Formats: sequence, C-alpha cells, structure tokens
Amino acid sequence: MAHVIFPSHTATGKAPFDSGSPSDEPQELSESQLQGLPLSKQLQLLVERIKTAAEKQEPLVESAIEAWDYIINHQTWRANYPTLEALKDELNRSAGLDCIIKTHESIVSRKQLEITGIEKEWKCSPDQALPSHMKPEQYSHILLRGLNQLSRVLPKEEAIRQLTIAITTRQSKIRTRKSPFLSYPDIKAVLDQIQSKKNACEVAKANDTNLGDVAGSEVVAEEDTSMTGSDLETITGASTHNEEEKGGDNEEDDDRDEENEGDNDDDDDDNVDNDKDEDMMEAGEDQEDQDMTEAGDSLISNDKGQNQNIQPCLAKLMSKRKKISCRCPKALIKEMECTRAGRLEDKPSSGIKLLKNGRKYGLGKLCHNHLRVLAGKAMMLKTSRPSTALIERLETLWQNHGQLDQQRVDNAEWFTGMPPAKMYKFIPLPAPAFDFNSAIIFDCFAGDGMWSRWIDQGTINIPKFFSYLVDSPTIFSKVEQEFDMYQHHYSAPENTRGWLRIMYYSLTQQVIRQDPAYYAVTVASRPDKNWRLISYPYYTKDTTNLGKSTEFRHFDMNVRKFLSTGKGGNIIQGCVALDDETDNDCTMLIPEFHKHIAEWWGEVTRRKQAIGEQLPNGETTNIPSEMYTPEDKKRFGAFVPCPSQRGGIRITRPDIAHGSSKKAGQRRRTIFPWFTGIRDDHQTLDNEESETWDQLAAYHRALLACYKSPSGRSADAYGRPDAPFAAGVKLFSTWAIGDALIGARRWDDPMVVRDRNRLLGPDSESRIALVQEVRQRLLDNFLEAFLILEEAEKTSFGSDSFFLKHASVVSCS
Repeated sequence: MAHVIFPSHTATGKAPFDSGSPSDEPQELSESQLQGLPLSKQLQLLVERIKTAAEKQEPLVESAIEAWDYIINHQTWRANYPTLEALKDELNRSAGLDCIIKTHESIVSRKQLEITGIEKEWKCSPDQALPSHMKPEQYSHILLRGLNQLSRVLPKEEAIRQLTIAITTRQSKIRTRKSPFLSYPDIKAVLDQIQSKKNACEVAKANDTNLGDVAGSEVVAEEDTSMTGSDLETITGASTHNEEEKGGDNEEDDDRDEENEGDNDDDDDDNVDNDKDEDMMEAGEDQEDQDMTEAGDSLISNDKGQNQNIQPCLAKLMSKRKKISCRCPKALIKEMECTRAGRLEDKPSSGIKLLKNGRKYGLGKLCHNHLRVLAGKAMMLKTSRPSTALIERLETLWQNHGQLDQQRVDNAEWFTGMPPAKMYKFIPLPAPAFDFNSAIIFDCFAGDGMWSRWIDQGTINIPKFFSYLVDSPTIFSKVEQEFDMYQHHYSAPENTRGWLRIMYYSLTQQVIRQDPAYYAVTVASRPDKNWRLISYPYYTKDTTNLGKSTEFRHFDMNVRKFLSTGKGGNIIQGCVALDDETDNDCTMLIPEFHKHIAEWWGEVTRRKQAIGEQLPNGETTNIPSEMYTPEDKKRFGAFVPCPSQRGGIRITRPDIAHGSSKKAGQRRRTIFPWFTGIRDDHQTLDNEESETWDQLAAYHRALLACYKSPSGRSADAYGRPDAPFAAGVKLFSTWAIGDALIGARRWDDPMVVRDRNRLLGPDSESRIALVQEVRQRLLDNFLEAFLILEEAEKTSFGSDSFFLKHASVVSCS
C-alpha cells in the first residue's frame, strides 16, 4: 500500500488534487500520487501541507515532516527556489519550520523509547507483532506508549488476543468508531481490564482472611494533621486519584464515562425534598451524625478527584469528631475502593457483586459512611438518606437485580442522574410471557413418539433432517467443494483428530445455523425452554487422514459444577452428518447416562479421595479409561456407536458421556451448530465463562473465530486462526430468527418475535409453511453466495486458488 502523507477527510467532497482553493480539511495524498504530478504542483501541495501543519499543531506535525522529507529527497524545491535554504527560510518565516522539526524530533525520540521497550518484551517491533487485520493507520506516540505498557504485563500472543476482543467489543457498541484497526482506547480497555482483575485478586485475597471477621480498625483524624488521598479513601471508599490523560485517540464512550464517573454533582440539589418522612434521621442518630453525613456528601460527590471543597468538609468533619470508629470489614472496604463509580448500566455485574458481599457481611452492621459509599458505588443511589432508608432501597434492588433498568424507571427519585426512559413520554409495557409445548414442537420435526424416546435416552438421531441440502446433486456438490476448499487452505498440524479448525463460516455452516427446524428442535430439547439462542461459532470435522486417531471421551462441561449448581445443563449438543457413518466411524456415547451421572461421579470422587488425587476441574471433563472402569461399564453402560446417515442430525443432552470412534476408516464430515442460550440481560450466555452476546455478534459480523469455546475453554487449547478466511462470504439475510441466531438482531426485535410466535406457536400448518418458505430462501441465497465465494477465492489467492486449480472438476459438477 502506498504511503499516505495527507490523512483522508472525505467529508469535504473535494478530490485530492482539486485545482480550486485548498479545502479546510486536509485531503489524502500518497507518494505514488505525488510522483504523477508536475514538479511545481508537487511543491505547491507539499508547501501547503507544511503551512497547514503549523496551524493544526501536533496532529499534523508528522505529515509536515513527511512533506519536508519528500521535498528534500525528491528535490522538488528546485521548481521555484535557487537553493533548499531559500525555501527553508521562507517556511521559517511563514510556518515556523524549525519549531516543527524540533517538535518532530521530540516525538520521534519518545516513540523510539516506547518501541525499544516493546522490542525488549516481545522480541519484535510493534509492526511485526500486530496482525495485519488490526495494524493501526498510524503509530502515534500515545498508542506506542500503551503498547509498551501492555508488553510489560502480557506476552505477545495473549496481548493480541485481548486486543482483538477489545476491538470487536468496541465495534459492537453504538456511537463508537467501527474501524477494525487498533487505537489507543482499545489498548486502554485491555489495561483497565488487567487492573480490574488485579484489584479483584487483591479483594479475593483479603476476603480469604478478612471477610466475615470484624476488622476492628479505627480511622483517626487528628486536628493538626491534613488528610491525604488514601486517608480519604479509607473513610469514603471513593478514590481521589485522577486517571491518566488519554490523549488524542479518545472515543465518545470514553468521554461519556468521564462525564458520568462518580456520584452526580447534582446529588445534593436533588436531595432537597419537602417530604419530611424521607428526610427524618433514624432513631438514635444525633446532630453530630447529621453533620457527618453532610460532610460525607461533599466527599463522595468529588469522586473524580475534583477536590476543591474537600478541606472545608474535612475541617467540619474533624471539628465534630476527632476520632471516627469503624468496624467494617477491611475486605469490603478494599472492594469499595476498587469499584469504579460510573453509570449503573455500564457496570451492573460489579455493582451487584459489591452489594452481594455487603449483604453477606450485613448491611445493618456497616457504619453509615461506608453504607453510603456502598449504596453510591454499587447501585448509584442518592446517599443523603438515613441508614434505614438506604438499607431498605438496597434490599429492594437486590431482590430485583435482574430488572435494574425497570427499577430505575419505577423509582427514579432514588438514583443519581436521569434514567434513560424518562426521555420518553410513556413507559412501555413489559413483554408478554411466551410459552410453547416442547413435546409437540419436538415430534413435529423429529417424528411421532420421538419426544418420549428423547426423554428416556437423552440422545436421539433424526434421519433425513437436512435432506434439502444433501439430496440435490447440484447443492451437495457445492457443499463438498466448500469442505475441499478449506482443506486445500488448511495448514494442518500433525494430530488434528479430524478437526478442520479454519472452517468456521462456510456457507453450508451458515445455512445450518439459520435453519428453522433445527432451531425449533433445539429449543424444545432444552430443559429451561429458553428460546433466545445464538450459534457459538465452531469449526467442523473432516476426517481425511485415514488411519489417524480420532478417539476421545468427555463431557462438554464441568461435571462437578453441573451436579452442584446445574451449570452447563441447558446446552444441548448437536451435529449434522454429511456422510453415511458406520459403527467404526461415528460418535460414541452412553445412552441414558443422564440417569446415572450423579451416582457415577460419587464413585469417581470416592476413588480419587482414596488415592489422594484431585478431581478434574476444567471447563470440560475428560474420561480416561481409569476414570470409567469395567465395573462402571457394567453398572452404568458402555460407550456404544451412534452412527448418523447423510443429512441426519444427532442431538444429545450435555450430561451424556460421549466421544468418537478410535480411528478414521472413511471420510466423515460433520457440522456443529452449537446453539447456546442468552440470559435475560441479553448479554450473558449459558456459561458465564464463555464470551458474551455482544462478542459473538461481532465475531459473526466479521467472520472471526472465537477466543473461547461454548464451555468457556480457551481456544488456545486447540488453536484458532488469527484472521478471517480471506474469501469468506456472509450469507444474505433470510428471516428474522435466522438473523437473531447469528447476532444480527436482538431477540426482542418485533420481527423476531413475530417469527417466534409462528414457529413455536400452536398452528402446526403455519409452522410447517414457515419452515418450507425459509428453507427455500436459504437455498436460493446459498447458490447466489456460492458464485461470489468462487470469485472471491480466485481473487484472494490467485495461482494458489482452489477453484482455479480444480477448475475442471468444479465445472463438471
């Protein structure tokens, strides 16, 4: 790509070399474009750039220096000046060139220091470290500084992973830049997350020793001693430290965070109320406590460090009490200090956690000042209220912490700031409850009587489910070509066990993910009947290396946590077979194991304890041979083959032990839609350890591989592509629920609700008609998108293209 000297601002509507007067905004100007112009025109444009830089100051210093270097290197000064010094003298008079050069030298020096630090930690330059899809348009000093800070706390691979997550999260938010390139706020988001985890670790460590115990600490404020920032934090739990200056790369959401951080400065005004019942102090609180509350208000309202009023407040506070006794737990105080104030909607999980720990100790045991800090930081409550009122409100919010937005509407006077809903004249009604008959839906698509078999065995094969994809030679030949194309591009490691770990977003996978019947059967199978699902992007299986091992045995969940908390118990496993499987090449599982898993795990626990070994405790649970003994097989059943036929599907409960046959004896191609549930907040998925709805939606949009699996296990455990497939094509929209299943629509979208009611409602004829309509649109879109895929793959890979190398085979099919 040609080096860009002038940044692009297309809003002016002018061409880069418009012969008219220079626009107010600089236009894009590359070296290759310059060299195509007459020497005098080059000089004119470059001199204008230097003069503009003098007016625009630092943002254009870099481009001014590049322009000056170009003048020197290409001797464009010869067009109008006898010597280079003559041009330099004129630019010094009109634009302060020497000052620009000195500023540039300073910037270059600072940048080099940051680059040296990065090279020391990561053993390569920033440009070498960052993948091409995220390389910034410009390596500014503040961006390099952020990367240097990051390199000191994370290894390169983990840093790239976290930065990719930060970029996709930013892109998924409204009113933020959608650029795929790295910027400083992305780095800062990762650094902030690291700091939050560090703070959480400190809190957890303190909890281990202090939570539940009375700290017995006393905060002493002597009359002749000024109170420091840390002393202030001890009393109020509110930090007085300013954040590091963000620099020029800030985004709107960062600005909004700054504006909303801390308790609202209008809090004191809002607290002036004519309601005497609200303002009455609780029994036993004297005037001295009232003065303490007023002083504390001023302290908490200066949470951002704007502490110009702190000293008078402290003087009043210390004049009333020279010694403040506080017996609140140190661990809870530390957690309050670590919890950043801000908008309630920006931090519901951290606020709820803080309130949970406060209730664990006992809200009534907290001193009034720390109770106020907890109320303000955890739930953004107005805090100039007696303890009894604060506790009552906190308990109400705890009982309804799943509907905090509604609480902000119903009890707006409790909170700082203006609830968003108040901008609307009317409050919308809550969505009506929706229910459906799981057995009817299941039997409709699986066959009569299959629901009873599913309940009994916990696993079921449904033949010919995707016959519309495999029965047509025209369609299925393209399905096969997609698998062959990805195999052609896969640089496979030695032992893949048949996994094709670059095939995440093939057109075939996208069709299956949006299939209405497969969605309906999955929803009906879930114990919780959650109809809000999203497909967790996952790779395929394609056993082309015959004779290689494909064997494994496991659960896609933590068995111990499932039995104790139910975690992972709603995620139905399913796969689509694209070949006729045999008993020697198929899934292996133990039917009806869901009836015995608790008893078996009890036996495993006793055996492990007897020999002093720890129980497995990962996101998934492997089943080695010594863990499932011959005696277990007799009592609970043996692994048996469960072959599917081409176009058939298998769905299995998560508490059924499963795996694969030993070796690949034939080619076996399988697709895993992996539907996972979305909780009421429309963010958290079935497993909290997995990624969020926002992140999965961003991955689907960008055709990116995930960083975790549906179980929450890191993708680093098995490897993932660090960039999208270059020729990836996104399927056109086919129906509203299909969009929702890939994160392109929310599940409260009225069009999604309409399709849900029709598909899962009581009208069976309408349900079947909808499936037929959608499947026809899926096929039409598949064929149209496949033509685009062929051309994109040829263009992207040239002589290495699969379709070019296999043109004769493809054309025959």
